[in-house]
Amino acid sequence: MVGEVRDNPVKQALSRGGRAPGAMGIPGEFGHRDYLAAVDRIVAACAAHAKAPAIFAIDALWAREYAAKGFRLMVYGVDQLLLQDALGRGLDLLRDAFHEAEADKGSPG
Repeated sequence: MVGEVRDNPVKQALSRGGRAPGAMGIPGEFGHRDYLAAVDRIVAACAAHAKAPAIFAIDALWAREYAAKGFRLMVYGVDQLLLQDALGRGLDLLRDAFHEAEADKGSPG
């Protein structure tokens, strides 16, 4: 993957990819030392060849962590997480409205 940065003048960015730990035999282990070493190699290769390291930042924590590592191109969120967050807020709103209506029924009025 790092060779892609060097060998392809058309590519302007290199994403570290969400499936990378799985391809390394450590699925889902984004904190594994081998994965983090690969991330460092990507950042170094991009810097050496004037490319932008890229990432899908699934939340603010990842965005901050990877910005600190040198990632400069980020896409925010994963569809299912964005939908889950939005639906969660909507369900909270409905739950609050229901509880308020129930409380109003019990008050003299």
